[in-house]
Amino acid sequence: MTVITGRRRVGKTELISQFLKGQDNSFYFFVEKKRTKTLLEEFTGILRQRFSFLTTPFVTWSEFWRFIFEISKKEQLIIVFDEFQNFKYVDPSNFSTIQKHWDQNYKASKLNLIFIGSIISLMEKIFRGSKEPLFGRANHKIYLEPFDFLTVENILKDHKKKYAFSDLLNFWTVFGGIPKYYAELENQGQFKEKDFLAVVKNMFLDDNAPFKFEGYDLLSEEFGKNYQTYFSIIQAVASGNSKMSEIANRVGIPVTALSRYLESLLNRFKCLEKKSPLFSKKPKNNRYYLNDYFLAFWFRYIFRYRTQIEIKKIDRLNNFIKKDINNLKGLAFENLARDWILYKDKEGKFIFPIDGIGPFWDKRGHEIDLVAYNKEEKKILFLECKLSPNKINAKLVKSLREKAEFVKWMKESRREYFGVCAAGKIKAKTKKELQKLGVIVYELY
Repeated sequence: MTVITGRRRVGKTELISQFLKGQDNSFYFFVEKKRTKTLLEEFTGILRQRFSFLTTPFVTWSEFWRFIFEISKKEQLIIVFDEFQNFKYVDPSNFSTIQKHWDQNYKASKLNLIFIGSIISLMEKIFRGSKEPLFGRANHKIYLEPFDFLTVENILKDHKKKYAFSDLLNFWTVFGGIPKYYAELENQGQFKEKDFLAVVKNMFLDDNAPFKFEGYDLLSEEFGKNYQTYFSIIQAVASGNSKMSEIANRVGIPVTALSRYLESLLNRFKCLEKKSPLFSKKPKNNRYYLNDYFLAFWFRYIFRYRTQIEIKKIDRLNNFIKKDINNLKGLAFENLARDWILYKDKEGKFIFPIDGIGPFWDKRGHEIDLVAYNKEEKKILFLECKLSPNKINAKLVKSLREKAEFVKWMKESRREYFGVCAAGKIKAKTKKELQKLGVIVYELY
């Protein structure tokens, strides 16, 4: 029994469809929110294509499962249920029925049973709730992750005649690594657009833009009747409010009431991530960020300014996005720089093997974009990341050295490295000056 979850559009169904190609012993069932009788008739028809002796539809789920397990004792079967969580609305007793037949038959069967679900909170409850029938039954649990930046880079290189790092940064900031979005961008011919803001307008702002309502489609069912509160919290975070007090003030609810919503967004819905400053032993100075680039963009601009879209103030909103989007790009670039460093470390090409990496900040306002360290070798790198190469200079490095003094980790015995990372080429003269100062220079372009 394998359970596959992940946010919508991440490619769960496509993954399984590729896996099933050429396998005659496989059956795919999509669980729509229909009456049990209707679904059983549909599922019987699917099975009848292989087992012609099934002349009448199953009447109960117990009959269906009894048939599946009896056949699987004689031959190998792959059975896939997509949107499995919808059984909660069709017939929740089916979970107990599956448990009963599984427990009685799985040892003697040759069955590969795969359950796919995109409502993460429901799938978590079904398979991880200790009081639920299917708790502890799954042999494998796969949380399907989006593409990494290298995969997105290869997609863009396939479609862009003159690929540049700025293309990756633009697309990564807005679409992250979600496969479906890149498929839709290809279908809409958007990789041919030279101006990225034209891509944004075509995909989000125009009358028939495919992603105009995407945030609603992704999350309204997930959040249920409380979706408006959750949407307001996500919008607050997407707008740059990362501290608990800032979010509460923006949404207009007490911090004490906010905590339970944040907990759900972190652990149940997996929309947020909570970051602590590196080396913080008892983190109290936490910050909250959206862990999905697309949602950060959609809530920052589309949801927040939906009135302007409705009254056709498209050019005005597009101009605002043009002026503001560097705020999102900056955070995306820091994360890209971190991922790039981890990739270099994996290849064994970083200045030292990395034990940990992340941002640093303290209550006195000292912030460093990235700090990487190796405990055994007592080595530490302090790194500043800048979208504009023109903002990298000796003054920035001087400030970085001063802030590094407030990082207490192995302060008396560590070996320090200082570096800068730019989204583009740094002027040759500046680069030479920095290297004379012993500064490590990274240029992503």
